[in-house]
Amino acid sequence: MTIARHGKLRVVLDPNVYFSAFNHKGVGFSIWQKAVLRDYILLISPAIFQEVGDVPRLRAGWEAAEVIRQLKLS
Repeated sequence: MTIARHGKLRVVLDPNVYFSAFNHKGVGFSIWQKAVLRDYILLISPAIFQEVGDVPRLRAGWEAAEVIRQLKLS
């Protein structure tokens, strides 16, 4: 993690953190809450974004609409 010019951390989250956050569980959820509140700058690559969308659908049987709804919360 690095500090941006304006003093905020720039953070890349593992896709598992997103999945945990979307299930409102544990540390993953509190990390996501801090991102929503803009306590740090959240960075995401196209590859991570794709995995964030795929994991809930493929491993937990979520519908695509639910994944999209969760991603739009921020």
